[in-house]
Amino acid sequence: MVADVTATVTAKGGFGRDGGSGIILREDIEALADVISYLERRIQVCWAGLVAEALNTHQKKVDRAEACELRGKEVGRADHRIARELLHLLRNLRYQTLDGDHATQLRTLKDELWNKAIALVEQDTEVIAGLSGNLTERIIRSGEGVQAVFPAEEIEALPAVQEWVTKLSLRPTAEVVVGEHTSDLSAT
Repeated sequence: MVADVTATVTAKGGFGRDGGSGIILREDIEALADVISYLERRIQVCWAGLVAEALNTHQKKVDRAEACELRGKEVGRADHRIARELLHLLRNLRYQTLDGDHATQLRTLKDELWNKAIALVEQDTEVIAGLSGNLTERIIRSGEGVQAVFPAEEIEALPAVQEWVTKLSLRPTAEVVVGEHTSDLSAT
């Protein structure tokens, strides 16, 4: 289930927007494997939002260097901080021991989930570009100044979202809730 999304068009030396999303766990956790699976998916979602900011929609490729830089900038700092914290918990649950090289285990997990996030974003470039363009156009046309709210029903009715859900045969298992972050649309 998707919640309302708030987006804002600003003039920050270019064309930008404010908005975001978060996830509330809405599934049964009955075993350690369920917790590990959730943490892996949650880390990928945090990083996918950050990585999408470095997506070149024409080439359908993420600029990996730019994505890495964004982890330390305002646009990606919060998501990266959450992912980094969850990564330590995931390492502790997956390996359940202090034996071994802790730093190597963390690096292996980080690389695995970072690469999966990039692959996810590149795979769904058309959906990301379509939604971004659609929401930006609607904000500009809204006449509500620089901010517009898009109810869940409107987002779910967008052709790009319907096509994506059908393609992946998704069944919602999480509720998405509005958060905040800033990004620049001039690169897309």
